[in-house]
Amino acid sequence: MSRLSDVVCRRIDNIRENGLTILIGDAHGADKAVQAYLAKQEYPNVVIYCTGGECRNNLGNWQIVSVPYAGKKRSYDYYVAKDIAMADAAQWGLMLWDGESKGTFRNIVDLLHQSKKTAVFYSPQKAIITLSNPTNLLDWLNRIGKASFSHFSKDISRSVISMEEQWIWPSSL
Repeated sequence: MSRLSDVVCRRIDNIRENGLTILIGDAHGADKAVQAYLAKQEYPNVVIYCTGGECRNNLGNWQIVSVPYAGKKRSYDYYVAKDIAMADAAQWGLMLWDGESKGTFRNIVDLLHQSKKTAVFYSPQKAIITLSNPTNLLDWLNRIGKASFSHFSKDISRSVISMEEQWIWPSSL
């Protein structure tokens, strides 16, 4: 996803207007598109997450968090390391998902597992949905069709199911 929709730009503008710090990865595609948008706006409150000291994109020369990784460079796990660190540091998430990216889906699961709300821009529908727990995620995945979920690896599928079984509901509900 290399182009941002008006819906996403409005959401980012709202974040900027509130002066919030934005954590972004260094990947080509959505990360780079969001970086380009924020660089054009000259927004200073951005932190770029990279793995192993190699930052693929930092279009605004923002602060970098380099996540160490001792395994094979440029493997799936190499890039997941920075995503996990970013999810740990974030208070909530805004994800741009095409319904195909295994990495973005994993990020959604990681945030929900940490009880962090996640707004997902689902590009096939050009709409944002806010998810707050595993049940929301599973219900939403059913509404958009099992085909967009079933091709993900079994470990992520088990993670969602396990997450739902272990979910602790806040006493305020």
